[in-house]
Amino acid sequence: MSDWSALFAEMETAKRRLAVSDRDKLWRHEQRRLPAVPDRIAEIATVTHCSVDPEYTDFLLHADGWSAILQDIDPFGTADFDTDAYAEAEELVRVIEDEVEI
Repeated sequence: MSDWSALFAEMETAKRRLAVSDRDKLWRHEQRRLPAVPDRIAEIATVTHCSVDPEYTDFLLHADGWSAILQDIDPFGTADFDTDAYAEAEELVRVIEDEVEI
């Protein structure tokens, strides 16, 4: 498993430095969400109809998603499943799954 505390500390430092340099406010500079509770993580399987990857579960136990983790990349948290954003992502995977290895 990853050392999320160390990785988050590095990312938060990098994001703070980037925010200072982003004088034109080109990017969103959001903080990670508070950790998810295990019951909410278990509910993801109900929406996705498959088990939750252990490393993703570990991520969620440290941050329940992180909008704008890198520019416009928004790793889902537990509240993001069963939303329009999730439906869009699921459809995108269906469209490209025959063309790329996921």
